[in-house]
Amino acid sequence: MTKSDTSALCLAALLAAAVGIAGPAAAAPLVFQGQNAALFASANPNDTTLLLAGIPKPAAPTPAAPQIDVSQLIQESVVSQISNNIYSQITGTPSGKATLGDGSSFSWSTNAGSKSIVYTAPDGTTTTIVIPGL
Repeated sequence: MTKSDTSALCLAALLAAAVGIAGPAAAAPLVFQGQNAALFASANPNDTTLLLAGIPKPAAPTPAAPQIDVSQLIQESVVSQISNNIYSQITGTPSGKATLGDGSSFSWSTNAGSKSIVYTAPDGTTTTIVIPGL
């Protein structure tokens, strides 16, 4: 036997032994093992909590507690009621006058299809408003 035959025989014996020992080929499930623990702390490629941790989150809006001023609420309600009464009188009657507690007054009259409203301030100055078609 020549030297090349001996090496070929040894190689064949090694291959036969390797195949016989290893048995048939088999596959195992693949498991992801992250190489960068800072990115994939739990070795899960879908776990991006550390990536998202660096993004600033907007502050949650905190609704301010409503400050209810009861005296202002009552005053607004009274003024609204007075305004509603004056409006009803102005639109419901052809002429009239309403006097307010501070000395001011409203007077109105109907002239040729328009309503003239005259406001007289406590100091005596007047403002006239003409509303056509009312």
